[in-house]
Amino acid sequence: MLQANILNIGTESELDQYITMAYILRSWAEYSNMCAYVREVHLLAKEAQNLIHNAALIKWKTPNWVSAEARC
Repeated sequence: MLQANILNIGTESELDQYITMAYILRSWAEYSNMCAYVREVHLLAKEAQNLIHNAALIKWKTPNWVSAEARC
């Protein structure tokens, strides 16, 4: 079951802002929050996912600055 969102993302514009912040070099907190959000979305049943959840799954990619060992 989905816990309270780490991030409270209500629009695709907000999602884009969170992703952009997570891509900034060494922004570990933002990166970790996006990883947690995407993990939560993966736990949702397909029927419970909304357009923002779907967009997060499509748009989120691990930033290049994150080493293979540190990836979520």
